[in-house]
Amino acid sequence: MSKYLPITVLESRWYKDGNHSVKGFFDNLALIHRDNPAAYHYEMFNNKESIKEIICRIQDSQYGNCVYIGAHGSQIEIFGAGENKISRTEIRNIFNRNQAGGVYFAACEFMNVGNASFFLLESAYISPWWFAGFSKSTEWMTSSLFDTIFFDIYLRTYGTELQKITKTAKIMRTNFSGYVNALEFKIFTLQRGRYRTMIELISGEKWRWQHKKLIKI
Repeated sequence: MSKYLPITVLESRWYKDGNHSVKGFFDNLALIHRDNPAAYHYEMFNNKESIKEIICRIQDSQYGNCVYIGAHGSQIEIFGAGENKISRTEIRNIFNRNQAGGVYFAACEFMNVGNASFFLLESAYISPWWFAGFSKSTEWMTSSLFDTIFFDIYLRTYGTELQKITKTAKIMRTNFSGYVNALEFKIFTLQRGRYRTMIELISGEKWRWQHKKLIKI
């Protein structure tokens, strides 16, 4: 077992006034799982250039390739400091060029079906096995505590990346369904088979991209 958590935490400044940060939550996770609060990679970003530079730089490092991105969000973009917009196209382009096992967006509204399809079905290639996050607006403290629960479960699972996220989704669905539903939390991945199919692991819903349209099956 690596001495570092398999997670890279990237965070934007949340508010003009106040020092809100998820770092303390991940410090505790690292302390519990590695007996060292510094046993994971953490950086802050403020625009599309900085988040791209960080991901390019760390992809071959000793740290894990699960990427947590904490920022304000909307249905089509996330925001760096000072409301610097980072579009879903820019995010997709970053992960078309850089390896990652999974990406967790701690951002309001961003992890909706449309964006999941844009990443997984409408892209010729993208490296992450899964994308997770919220499809509605959430309270900062509530969602941050939820993030901590998710990653505590994720860190206790074993197997391939797809096996780990599938096990995590099952536990979240079974034990935390109230919070999952209230926050509209989603985990999307591709289902391997004859046709390229996107599945939301908690609900089991499936979609395909056909004739330039997203079709629910």
